[in-house]
Amino acid sequence: MIFVTGLVIGLIIGWIIEWTIDLIYWRRDESIASQKLAEAEARIRELEMELELANKQAEPPPMPQTAIHEKDHLEKINGIGPVFAKKLNNAGIFTFAELAAEDPQRLREIINPQDWQKIEPEEWIDEARQIAKEGGKMIEAR
Repeated sequence: MIFVTGLVIGLIIGWIIEWTIDLIYWRRDESIASQKLAEAEARIRELEMELELANKQAEPPPMPQTAIHEKDHLEKINGIGPVFAKKLNNAGIFTFAELAAEDPQRLREIINPQDWQKIEPEEWIDEARQIAKEGGKMIEAR
């Protein structure tokens, strides 16, 4: 009878020790892990909202739509060929007046010439200003 009582008491003490260890160590780790998971999920939602906001801000503003008849032939200016004219059009510069109002540094950024290419945006601006004053008509004799 003493053996059975000792066995039962040993099982109860073992179960209490196992339960205490489980409660103190393992369940605490589980609660910490679930807390960290909740924090990580909240951070993910926060970052997704930031990303959505950044994507909205990063979208380029809509290009101003100009009628075809308002678009000047920028190739009339010395040094501007079809490629440079297309780059200027893509940047929203369609008329001589718009070109004349631009900053030379911005024109360099738009054209982004290679090292071997020489561009003279100051002269483009002067020539565009002159053509714009003449009403967009180009004097044929240069």
